[in-house]
Amino acid sequence: MSASSTWHGQYFDGQSPIAHRVSIDITPTGLRIHGIPDRPCLWPYSEIHQTQGHYEGEEVRLERRNNHHDLLVVADAKFLVALHRLAPSEVGHLHNPHTRTRRVWLTVAAGLLAIPLLWVVYAKGVPALAGPLTNLIPYSWENHLGEALIEEIAPVNERCTDSQLLEKTNILVQALVSTVEPTPYTFRIAIIDKPILNALALPGGYIVVFRGLLESTETPEEFAGVLAHEIQHVLQRHGMRLLVQNMTLGLIIGALTGDVSGIMAFVFEGAHLLQSLSYSRSAEEEADREGMALLLAAGINPKGMLSFFNYLKEQHGENDHDPLWRYLSTHPTAGDRVEKLLAQAEAAGESTHNLFPLDNWQHITTLCKGDSEKKANPN
Repeated sequence: MSASSTWHGQYFDGQSPIAHRVSIDITPTGLRIHGIPDRPCLWPYSEIHQTQGHYEGEEVRLERRNNHHDLLVVADAKFLVALHRLAPSEVGHLHNPHTRTRRVWLTVAAGLLAIPLLWVVYAKGVPALAGPLTNLIPYSWENHLGEALIEEIAPVNERCTDSQLLEKTNILVQALVSTVEPTPYTFRIAIIDKPILNALALPGGYIVVFRGLLESTETPEEFAGVLAHEIQHVLQRHGMRLLVQNMTLGLIIGALTGDVSGIMAFVFEGAHLLQSLSYSRSAEEEADREGMALLLAAGINPKGMLSFFNYLKEQHGENDHDPLWRYLSTHPTAGDRVEKLLAQAEAAGESTHNLFPLDNWQHITTLCKGDSEKKANPN
């Protein structure tokens, strides 16, 4: 289809707001304009500068850079198409609407190609940067997150409240953390009245233990071994690192900037992740090693940690119906880990002592269930 060489538009002289209706002829060397009073009627293409009309729906505005700053306005964008058809070698510096569709498709293609690239960056880059990113998160933000998470994972009405049980378990926690240099955390323990064999370390210093695990320990030293392991998960910020590695980019940015308003969004994802995802092998080994060091520094017999890990290894079933699976799926225990802990304990050679009398501890492990029965039958 041939392009029309004559068009209609408006001309402004740069001195008055009055528009002059003009006709425009497209010639091989420039635009010949009819209807301009006291002005040259030919605009060479080399002197024309386009200031508007690059986007669909916009009118075309052309300026001629001279002493008068002449302005020409053409409402029909097809005017540009005609220019490129009739004088293609002269108007390459002006917008060609035919390239607009191509630019859109190129943008779409670039976006589609960027998706796998972004996935690679997020899937590979974020895990690799999880440690450095975690170190940048303010401790105050982490403590606020822990306060919100404990309410989500361990609601008050599900916690054991027996005063003797809380007193004894808190004694164990304080005995362990008293050997640690000042930390930004205040460690607190919550025991949940459910027959699940599991324990969780939450960001901010909260340790959650389910009744099933408490009842599975035969000595206070075994329970202290579990606590030491979980305390080290907090001190090493393994939980925060796990969350950072698996959270969306927006939530990570909120954590890095200390945006407290984003904590609740973090909580809903974080509560599920902390109960379903497992730590890396290196994180577990670090919690083992540093947990053993914590026991030795507190003068607590390390055989408790070893015996409980051996118990888990011996009793571990091969499917998720086994009651031990919940703990082992998030705290994978291998035989060589127990051997490393044994070697560490023997190499330390420090004097240790047992904690509460054995018969007393066996009574303590029953108090949570008894407390539950009292709440169910208050009379």
